[in-house]
Amino acid sequence: FFRVISVFVHTVLFTKRRVHSTIAIAGALWPLRRSRRPRLLTRISPMSAVLRLQGVASQETANSEKVHAAVSSAPAGSAVTVFLECSDGPSSSVLAHLRTLYCAATRAGPARSFSVVPLNSASQPLTPAQKQALGFEVFRKVAVGGTFDRLHNGHRLLLTQAVLHAAEYLLVGVAADPLLQKKEHKTSIQSVEVRMQGVRDFLGPMISPGLELNCTPIYEFTGGTAEIPDLGALVATRETMPGVERINAMRVSAGFAPVKPILVEYVVGSTPGQGQGEDDKLSSSTLRGQELAGRPASGGS
Repeated sequence: FFRVISVFVHTVLFTKRRVHSTIAIAGALWPLRRSRRPRLLTRISPMSAVLRLQGVASQETANSEKVHAAVSSAPAGSAVTVFLECSDGPSSSVLAHLRTLYCAATRAGPARSFSVVPLNSASQPLTPAQKQALGFEVFRKVAVGGTFDRLHNGHRLLLTQAVLHAAEYLLVGVAADPLLQKKEHKTSIQSVEVRMQGVRDFLGPMISPGLELNCTPIYEFTGGTAEIPDLGALVATRETMPGVERINAMRVSAGFAPVKPILVEYVVGSTPGQGQGEDDKLSSSTLRGQELAGRPASGGS
């Protein structure tokens, strides 16, 4: 009798566990099923959110409003990620759209963790052929460098544009101690290991099969780019463009072809079309200073 009762109880509990497991799995898969719809904000945990957007050519204003609202309403310490379908270019529209979204997020909260991942219509990283179809000039090898302290939206736009021009090899040079001596609040700069990991974590979802990411510390301003014979392009801001010119002079002296300079515009904290110069750019130095002073981060430098 007791054996029969034991079997009965075991069967009931096992059946309930199966039902509860099925419900749990269905609950976990439900937001993934719905997230295939464009422009849907899906909370995936209490500390993060995913915003899926599409329509690069026609939805820039609407999407920037969604980003501003999502970042503004996100809890402190949370992250907001945008998966942006880039299937309707051209490249100028894609770049303008990316910058608009980063500027919108900066106005809402410049120190908030925010990223935009450009994807194809299959929700996969863009391939070299797809980048070319959008109008990007794609190079076999591309390089970009920076300090990348407290990885912010300006860094993210810079790194994203580097990915969009790279086909097989992307070199990201992260400034090590010898290059930090003149930086403001240099003692508060994150370690090079932390900064490199931040770069890798950000770029990971954008790296397509066949594209190698080499994130490495650099100890002088060229980061070895003056000595890579088949390097095709260097990605830079207006601030670092003179360095590209010096590198090209060194390359020519060494008998190598000059690289193509690719200019990335600043991410700013003001309304688009206003105050978009040096005085309004997003800056790690400013973020460090504001942290030390105990003030909320703002968009200016």
